[in-house]
Amino acid sequence: MTGSKVQILRRPPRKPQQEIDGLIPSTPTIKLAINISLFFMTFLTHVAVGSAVGLATKNPYLGFAAGVVSHHIIDVIPHSDPGSLGISAKDILKKENRGGLVWAVSDAIVGAGLFIFILLKFNFESAVLWGMIGAVLPDLIDNSPFWSLPLRQFFPFNYYHRFHEKFHFTIPAKRYFWLGFLTQIVLICLSLAFVFSA
Repeated sequence: MTGSKVQILRRPPRKPQQEIDGLIPSTPTIKLAINISLFFMTFLTHVAVGSAVGLATKNPYLGFAAGVVSHHIIDVIPHSDPGSLGISAKDILKKENRGGLVWAVSDAIVGAGLFIFILLKFNFESAVLWGMIGAVLPDLIDNSPFWSLPLRQFFPFNYYHRFHEKFHFTIPAKRYFWLGFLTQIVLICLSLAFVFSA
């Protein structure tokens, strides 16, 4: 058109919280399900599976070892976590990554609640306790935003970090993001079904 200007509006770059919203399908039911499932990831999964393997061994030493092994087996299974959004332990406390931080804190709170609930149910049975400790210990050592980065500078934590990262399958593709939630929900349900049927 003569005498007029055409203005091209560019979409602003996404921020982490917008990135989370963009990963969730627009279908209301699916969006609600995935928002709920944000509270049932990673830490909670390891607590649930750790309690199951500890209960199965009926021995605190075997329970702890089985918990640690279970952690790395679960990490190999495709899953979604803050790393799916490109947020690492060193960046999660930054203001612009509040979405990933809320995710991680929510997961930790609900996981800690389950940890205490299971302990009370089994009257602090040592095999169950050490199974859960073994299952969450790798992330407490290697993925904490408070102490993991300095630890990785020293032996043996530097080698352990490489091992931990090598056997870790975080789903990065947006269209398969939901699959990472599904795999963990299945693991949680199977583990808790075993624990609460005992």
